[in-house]
Amino acid sequence: ASSPAEDQDSTLALARRDPYLWRLLVLTILATGVVTGLDYVLKAVVADSIPRPRLGHFIARYNTVVNASALVFQLLVAPRVIQGAGVIGALVLLPATLAIATGATAAFGGLAWILVGKAADGTMRHSLDRAGNEILHLPLTETVREHWKAVTTGLGQRGGQALASVALLAAVSLGASYYAIAGGLAVLGAGWVVSVLALRAL
Repeated sequence: ASSPAEDQDSTLALARRDPYLWRLLVLTILATGVVTGLDYVLKAVVADSIPRPRLGHFIARYNTVVNASALVFQLLVAPRVIQGAGVIGALVLLPATLAIATGATAAFGGLAWILVGKAADGTMRHSLDRAGNEILHLPLTETVREHWKAVTTGLGQRGGQALASVALLAAVSLGASYYAIAGGLAVLGAGWVVSVLALRAL
């Protein structure tokens, strides 16, 4: 029997030849980067739009609504969306919504659109998006699936957070407004959509 190290080496060797595995990694990095940037823009816009004495009450009410919506969506809506639209169609829904919401935030300013984007993230990411990504891994063999999930979690999620954090720090240091950052997130969200749709060709 092969050792875990040998199994991991063979998995990475396979990844060098298989564009599907790399596309899964790219999706994870893009998704993590967009969500990290979305959190920053939301906090910046809320802090700029809501008086400090009302912040706590506003955030508590908003999170209550988003969490309740996420529960209803997970139980009643997500399974029907996956069955009706298919995996690719379901996976496009979140990044498309975030691209529109951040693009509208960049273009029109204000609080409403970024609240919509964060609500969509909170509602769909842990139900529809997670279920769709699990299905994307099903065609892989058990060994490859196990190792590549570790790669996407470690390199994709942590790496995506690190890259997004460095990019945000650089943008803020250069004087970029949070509306300009929202515009960058819209571009990344569009790239996320394109990457999902490109899976049809693999």
